[in-house]
Amino acid sequence: MDTNRGQWLCFPLDAALVNDMRVATQWHQAIDSLTKISPNWGTLMTYATVFGRWPSIHDLEERLRTLNRTDAVRVVAWCNASTHTWQLIRDNALDQRVRDLVFPFWKAQFQRWTEHYGEGFVFHRYTLPCLLRHVLVMCPPDSGARLNSSERVATLGEALLMSNDLSAFASPKPLPTDLAVAANMLPNTEYFSQEDYDREIARMVPK
Repeated sequence: MDTNRGQWLCFPLDAALVNDMRVATQWHQAIDSLTKISPNWGTLMTYATVFGRWPSIHDLEERLRTLNRTDAVRVVAWCNASTHTWQLIRDNALDQRVRDLVFPFWKAQFQRWTEHYGEGFVFHRYTLPCLLRHVLVMCPPDSGARLNSSERVATLGEALLMSNDLSAFASPKPLPTDLAVAANMLPNTEYFSQEDYDREIARMVPK
């Protein structure tokens, strides 16, 4: 039996299987390395994975152009501040508390998502500024529905989940107004907490 087991262990593996194993090992090493570099690594909850349909930029605009700009900016900014996305800390529990507070009507959908995909995030330090850029450009400044009902908050929530889908696939396009140019810089903005501001600014000053 020992001889047979030894022969089995020495049996040559298929080249394709060996390559797949090597690729898998490299992938896990890359994930582990990325996690060490960026502790905010995690799976994003998106419109496509929650509701089963890939959105377009037109779907995003359709939602945002009905909402009041000031209210939308306030909610997005509050979500960003409350989840401490600038601190590069992966905190699924905090993300869940905030998303259940802002979008309580989707608790069942989020729970099913978690059971299927594992722990994930609705709010991220890159996609929130991307959403804020679209809010500033697409939401009307003086009109639009106030976010004073579950249905309207859900509309903004759909836009947030769509932004999680679309932010990685944005195509360059002409920016027709000064506001669009300024808003386009938001996804590239680095956030510092008040506690870390002096240290981070000092670290960035050329020596």
